[in-house]
Amino acid sequence: MARTAKEKPAAQAVEKTPVKRKKTTKAEPTESVVIQYAGSEWDSAELIAQVKAAYVAQGHYAASIKELFLYVKPEEMKVYYVINGRSKGAIDL
Repeated sequence: MARTAKEKPAAQAVEKTPVKRKKTTKAEPTESVVIQYAGSEWDSAELIAQVKAAYVAQGHYAASIKELFLYVKPEEMKVYYVINGRSKGAIDL
């Protein structure tokens, strides 16, 4: 006997529950450079903060820093820097 459209089995209602997934965030590795010379020690993060402060003291905005290069010369007790390829300067260690 052939089934008619009315005789087809009813589709079972499937409840879909949203799957809660944990957001995985990759932790950035901790990076640190310590420069030691003649019994003195300097941390790279502190030097970067000092250079940024010197740049801002010159009337620039900290948010404008896109590229920062430090050249540490402990024998001269200086840190030379170039910011955004244009601004150059130095700070004392």
